[in-house]
Amino acid sequence: SHDRFMQRVKRAQATQPKIVEKVDEWSFAVSGDDDSITIIMYSDEEPMGVIDLETEMIGDGVKVRWVLLSTTNPNFPKAGLGTRMYLWALKKYGPIMSGMSQTTSAHALWAKLARTPGIEVSVGICIRGNGLRLNQLEMGL
Repeated sequence: SHDRFMQRVKRAQATQPKIVEKVDEWSFAVSGDDDSITIIMYSDEEPMGVIDLETEMIGDGVKVRWVLLSTTNPNFPKAGLGTRMYLWALKKYGPIMSGMSQTTSAHALWAKLARTPGIEVSVGICIRGNGLRLNQLEMGL
């Protein structure tokens, strides 16, 4: 619901994100450090999406960003908000991996990203630092 989305936005705004880039009518505000990043995407002044990323070193020192949580403004369904937000995060921060589980909407988002020219999405198994084996999706340029 929109109320739940706005609660999530308020929690993200409490981290005092700073606008780091404006692209057309879109602004991207970021808070956190290299280990934990929160991104809020705005159109004009209206929050349109939030994504939380956690950084982890895997394999032979490869840095990846895990999606902990992402959500978009429910008042604008099918507007491509998730795609826009994920592509911006990918270009800004490098490879992104899916979390341990994905909603039906998230599966559709990753499938759409896989069809985007210049974007590579792969499926595989990853062993995280705690030894947990995950089937995961990875997206890179």
